[in-house]
Parts: sequence; structure tokens; C-alpha cells
Amino acid sequence: MICCIGVATRSTVCPLCRYPIDMQLFNDPHLKQCSSTANDDIPSHSASIITSQQWFYEARSGDGSWWRYEPRQEIELERVYLSSLDDNNRIIELLIAGHIYVIDLVHMIQYRRDIPDRRRRIRRGYLSSSIEQQTDDILIKGIAGLRL
Repeated sequence: MICCIGVATRSTVCPLCRYPIDMQLFNDPHLKQCSSTANDDIPSHSASIITSQQWFYEARSGDGSWWRYEPRQEIELERVYLSSLDDNNRIIELLIAGHIYVIDLVHMIQYRRDIPDRRRRIRRGYLSSSIEQQTDDILIKGIAGLRL
């Protein structure tokens, strides 16, 4: 949340959807759906990825819960996962919360590039319906560090 506050104080627009940030959000944080017009730059062939396949990373709490990646990261993860049959090309680097993370789609783990020993499991799966708190077998805490 600190990185979000930093962005909001430097700029009044969301870096993902480019819509104004309501500063009241920090008094009562909750996940908001970005306007559908904000996703105009997402290719139409990716639209099915947004609604059908989700990606999750393991929470550090040790309670067996998971966080969902934000939709743009899911699109990129799914693109690499589906397009590469060569295991050597199934590693991707993503900027997440101001840090470069290495996502290894062969071993299904992620780690910060500067702290490679601190690893989290990742997984690919479907949500049972839109955005709910639980899939068939895992507890979802939220999306990209924001609680549902």
C-alpha cells in the first residue's frame, strides 16, 4: 500500500488505468474495478485471458492463502506460458510493486531479482465465478497486495 500512496502523492492518476485516484481510497482501502475503457490498449485477443485464466502467488503469511496477480501481469504471464514450448523461454521478468521479479514458469516460482533466495510458489488456475474470495481449493486474499 505504501507504493500506492507514493504514486498517488506524485501523480493523481492510476499508473495502470490512467483514471484519477480518489485519495479517500487510503482512508477506506478496497479493490475497485477500473473502467472498461481503461483497457483499450489491451489487445482484443487477450480479453479471453482476462476472464478465463488467473495467476496467483503464494502469500507469506503461511496460512495457505494466495494473492492474485493484477490483470495486465496475468495477460503477460499467460502469453509467455502459452507461446513458449522451450523451457528456456518460460522465464519472465515483471515489475511488481517497484521491484523486478523473476517468474519461472517451469518451476512455478517467483522471486525478486535482487533477493533470489526468497521464493514464492505461483500457480495458474480458474476462479469459480468473477472475483470471489475462494476458488475450488485455495483462499484468495486479494489482487496484487490489495485485499478483496
